[in-house]
Amino acid sequence: MGRHSSEFFGESIRFFFNPKDKELNPMYLEQKEELINRLDSNITDYLVKLSASKNMTEEQSNYASTLLQAVNDFERIGDHATNITESTIFSMENKVTFSEEALASIRQIADLTDETLKMALEALQTGNHSLARQVIKNEVVIDNLEKEFRFGHIMRLNDGMCNGSEGSIFLDMLSNIERVGDHAVNIAEYVLGKMGTLERQEVKITSKKIAFGENKF
Repeated sequence: MGRHSSEFFGESIRFFFNPKDKELNPMYLEQKEELINRLDSNITDYLVKLSASKNMTEEQSNYASTLLQAVNDFERIGDHATNITESTIFSMENKVTFSEEALASIRQIADLTDETLKMALEALQTGNHSLARQVIKNEVVIDNLEKEFRFGHIMRLNDGMCNGSEGSIFLDMLSNIERVGDHAVNIAEYVLGKMGTLERQEVKITSKKIAFGENKF
């Protein structure tokens, strides 16, 4: 399910940049969403029944609970990919165009988020703490990019370089991509356990110090 969700996110971004790609038609993407929803339902039902059984150790029960949370994150990533797909279809139908700066911004944050999501999935599969920590570091960068690009959008609006339709889709894209980064961090924190939240807080503190020239990663 994690692989399908990660692929769906990447495909939704590809669809945004190349909506005429025959391999990524809306019907295919809709089927991908339906697949993820079915997996969510089936896996959730299985894990709930498993957790209710009397034959699991405490460690196994905790692991099942972690997987249940991860399944929810993967399903939500699929929802964000669906939102991106729908924004692209709206843009096509209404002939919405984007400035080069807006497209470059979407490309930059989407590429980093896609890479980060793949890291999170691998960390969950392998239990790799180093990868999980890198996911948390990347998410701080993703958050900062989202804020920077929102500000850039406001500047373009003030300069008359974009219109309301473009701006609405652009902000929706930023929001959905950033939320995928948040879910990637949730997955990384499952790998790190109780230390995950502390790690996230420490990285955010360090990033603020970097912004003021006080420290380095």
